[in-house]
Amino acid sequence: EDATIFVILDGENAWEHYAGQGRPFLKALYTRLSAHPELQTVSMATACAKPAAQLASIFPGSWINGDFYIWIGHADDQRAWGQLADARTLINASTDTAAPDALARAREELLIAEGSDWFWWYGDDHSSDHDLEFDDLFRRHVRNIYTALGKPVPAELLVTNITTQQAASGRVTAPAASISPVIDGEITSYFEWLGAGHTDVGVTAGAMHQVSQSDPTLTAIHYGADRDALYIRVDATRPMHELLKLGLSVVLTFLTPTGHRVEVRTTRDHQVVSEHALRSDAGWVSSSDQRTRAAAVHTLELAVPFGQLGLSAQAPVAVVISLHRGDTEIERHPRHQPIELTPPQGNPAPSAWAV
Repeated sequence: EDATIFVILDGENAWEHYAGQGRPFLKALYTRLSAHPELQTVSMATACAKPAAQLASIFPGSWINGDFYIWIGHADDQRAWGQLADARTLINASTDTAAPDALARAREELLIAEGSDWFWWYGDDHSSDHDLEFDDLFRRHVRNIYTALGKPVPAELLVTNITTQQAASGRVTAPAASISPVIDGEITSYFEWLGAGHTDVGVTAGAMHQVSQSDPTLTAIHYGADRDALYIRVDATRPMHELLKLGLSVVLTFLTPTGHRVEVRTTRDHQVVSEHALRSDAGWVSSSDQRTRAAAVHTLELAVPFGQLGLSAQAPVAVVISLHRGDTEIERHPRHQPIELTPPQGNPAPSAWAV
């Protein structure tokens, strides 16, 4: 029988170097093929309209090495594809329950995240100076699917998929000693947060998220623990109580232990409140046990008891801190990996001093 020969050309790299983005070349090529005495040019629809025989196998169509390793071969690739599969499953399960506009937004985000170029940069075969930005953008689009459908974002989408290089998440200093600060929204004394770990987050905007200098932004996060609670301090370019009065909120999302979330916001009468929520299939459900303490004046200080997190002694904690306006995440820190620490068994005196 007559064979159909497909001429499939990758246009993204070559055509920008051709005159007229390759249009004159393509027109000349197709004209020559159409005029050939032994060839018949047909459209894809015409070619596929004829009866077809079933093939026992299909040779990989990749133009690189004749395989798909670049896109699916590395563990980082596979992790990202798994995240896409989970998101697609959620969309399919929401078809009959979600609002049409929410479904449309979720599907648009899925189409963006399904572009193969994201996976070009995952793994150990290709790298650039922007790998972390590409990874952050990819996970942002997948997170947007869950947000559009009103579902909790999986914890794994809050940290980088990249394992082939060190995730640059700012200068992070681990705690040097146990701390027990006063939760009043002020730096009560020089010694209060001495020994705490900290990360400077003042420069947060990368290629994927530019903010103006007038926008509210966090500048530093201090963290530590004693044997009873996790302590977090959040500093910003403006007093934290002012940012909260603008309708912003600070959210702690726990990756370890999973399924816990603490949100700090203000009420209509500008009282600072903290809400501890537990994750369910339907979303975040407020916990009846309100032992988390928070205060915001110049800074924001929180104390989250380990018992409220269901942790035993010296169980590890991993958490990310984000700034929100309504349901929209404005900033998240650290950007590529969580803050991690193990609660101390006792309350030792500070072992590190600074002047």
